[in-house]
Amino acid sequence: MLHIQGLCTKIVYEEWVKGLNESFKLKNKSQQLLEMAKPGVKQAVETDKATATTWINQQLKALGITLTATT
Repeated sequence: MLHIQGLCTKIVYEEWVKGLNESFKLKNKSQQLLEMAKPGVKQAVETDKATATTWINQQLKALGITLTATT
């Protein structure tokens, strides 16, 4: 019985570590998106929406992010 408990604890710990690592990856990605969005918004204000949208889409592609439309 003790062996099963230890095995379950190990599995739970491994899943927790995976979740924690994924959390850090997502936090980093969200920070990248925020830093990318700041100049994109500034560009939209200073030039036009189309130019800013093109630039933002190029930045998203460079980050490997694909947006999907929502309705």
